Parts: sequence; C-alpha cells; structure tokens
Amino acid sequence: MRVTEEEVLKAVRWRYRICNYLFRLGIIWLLFGVVQGFLPNVPNWMDWLPDSTLLIALAIFTTAVAMTLAITAALCAITI
Repeated sequence: MRVTEEEVLKAVRWRYRICNYLFRLGIIWLLFGVVQGFLPNVPNWMDWLPDSTLLIALAIFTTAVAMTLAITAALCAITI
C-alpha cells in the first residue's frame, strides 16, 4: 500500500494540532497553579498539595514535547 504525500502531510498536521492543544492545556494548568498560589485565603479545593497543579502542567508540557519530537523524528525518517 502506497501512501501519498498529501496523506502524510494531513496526518502530520493532525498530530501537530493535538500537540498544540496539549501545549495550550499545559498553559491553562500553569496559570491556574499561579493564580492559586497568589490567593492564600482561598481554601485548597480537593485537598491538593500547593504545587500539584504545577506538576500537572509540567507533565502535560512534557507529554506535548515528547509527542512533538516523536512526530518530527518519524517525519524525518520518512523523508530520508
């Protein structure tokens, strides 16, 4: 089965779009953690540790970076 160049580009764009959504989600969690840190009088909902939202943001960013690098490596392997 032969895959056309257009199908490959469409699949790569779709995967980069998913990574872009993950980066945005990481930014949202990061901002939520920063805002939560600036409001000490607000009760800590769900009994989370103070830095747990920042750890969630870091995990989402790490996932997005890993996926982006994997997509780029696969694309380079296909084009070589």
